[in-house]
Amino acid sequence: MKKYLKRVAPLMMSAVMLGSLPATNVMAEDGYGSAPSGEVTIWGWDETEILKDHLAEIYPDVTVNYVTIAQADLPKKIQTTLASGAQMPDIVQLESTTRGKMYSLDCWEDLSGEPYNVDKDIFTVDQLLVSVNEDGNLLGLPMGSVPSAMAYKRSLAKEYFGTDDPEELSAMFTTWEDYIEKGQEVTEKSNGSVKMFAGLSDLYNVLSGQTIIPFTEGDKLNVEASLTPILEELVKIKKAGIVDTLEESSPALMASYADDTHIFYPCAQWSPRWILKPNDSRDGEWGLMELAGGAVNWGGGVYSIPNTAQNKEAAFAIIKWLTVDPESAVPRRDELEVFTAIKSVYEDPEFYSRTDSFFGGQDIDKLFAYTIIPKMDETNVRPLNKYDVEVKDAVSSALKTINASADGNVDVSELIDQIETDILSRCPELSK
Repeated sequence: MKKYLKRVAPLMMSAVMLGSLPATNVMAEDGYGSAPSGEVTIWGWDETEILKDHLAEIYPDVTVNYVTIAQADLPKKIQTTLASGAQMPDIVQLESTTRGKMYSLDCWEDLSGEPYNVDKDIFTVDQLLVSVNEDGNLLGLPMGSVPSAMAYKRSLAKEYFGTDDPEELSAMFTTWEDYIEKGQEVTEKSNGSVKMFAGLSDLYNVLSGQTIIPFTEGDKLNVEASLTPILEELVKIKKAGIVDTLEESSPALMASYADDTHIFYPCAQWSPRWILKPNDSRDGEWGLMELAGGAVNWGGGVYSIPNTAQNKEAAFAIIKWLTVDPESAVPRRDELEVFTAIKSVYEDPEFYSRTDSFFGGQDIDKLFAYTIIPKMDETNVRPLNKYDVEVKDAVSSALKTINASADGNVDVSELIDQIETDILSRCPELSK
């Protein structure tokens, strides 16, 4: 325990000096989950396995059995387990795209109700809105806040825009029209060899958070209202000739991070560790700026407890420390490079601060934590939808149609028809 206390000392000092965080350990309070024991089985994809040493120190009477399952495979695993009547685990990690569908299953504990009584107001808005179901029940505790920005290659920015300063570039690119205008200048200067963006998919990921009209209303599709402004923007960008045709997560897209022909990449808080750095070894080449059109969240996970879990009390103790106790923000920051979703932590203006040589010495954590997150509210956080997976798949097909058009001469209304047909073929309970 001494080693653990040494790790959390900086956070506790900030709490005492600034009054921004409680000066006592939340987990020391009496209540449900205060004295857990036994075995806890977790299905998930990453961080709990990394933090097992911390959990062993705090809860020596709990044995964590972590079962690694890929994000893409978890929904099917959950559904087949429920259908067969087999035993569910004590904790499940749920990612954002499939969470709406998973929440529609009547199999989760409401963690804002008895006996858990988690106060929903302690969480940042961007994560609270995607941690509750349609009835406002807290079916998962958010793993962390995931603000988004725009990453760029400094050398290309300096060559084509005269600066690689993130504040100057943020002021230069305040709208998507600015990217089109400047992008056409880049095309002319480079004779078409340099593109502003590598592909449409990541642009869709951030634009869909800036237009939060729901995909469905009751049993009616609402994608015409929801997706039309997004697709119109993407088609304009395609027509301008400033975007390449590289597809999401493709080897070609990953390779493009290290080239000198693509300038801008939408960037979630997790992107530097998991995407940019593994695909580009150039130190100091990257910069980070605010998104045009407003801040959005991108991704994120929650810890949920099935209502058939065998050890709910120990499960709750574990996820409460990981997500509700401010002290957990320290190892998650230092060892995982992820942000907490606990609002009080952000009251310390120095808690998130990390200059990064990869980003030319820029303090990217401060940009994410104290510039972007404060601008996120219910107007730029798309709520969960039961049909998020089907919409995502249908949009991916529509983006291929746009990519296949050499000049971007694509009718958006025809794209909407294509998307509606795709979704209705998979979800006959819906109608137009």
